Amino acid sequence: DIKNPEDFEGIAKLVRPEDFKNRVLISDDLEVHAAHIQRYVDMGYDEVHLHNVGRNQTEFIEVFGREVIPNLRLG
Repeated sequence: DIKNPEDFEGIAKLVRPEDFKNRVLISDDLEVHAAHIQRYVDMGYDEVHLHNVGRNQTEFIEVFGREVIPNLRLG
């Protein structure tokens, strides 16, 4: 159980980027994001949930709406 921010901070120090490999799709490249999303669209998914861990939620939504979503090939 993580009971407070200090516990979270302590646990976060133990996590390495490679711990996320094949578990979470992470990138700072919009083309990589588009490719990941397109893969799921091509498999027939009709919903894909995205999560931005940053504090810039408005920018995230605007950029994806402008640069990623319009370039997907939807069925």
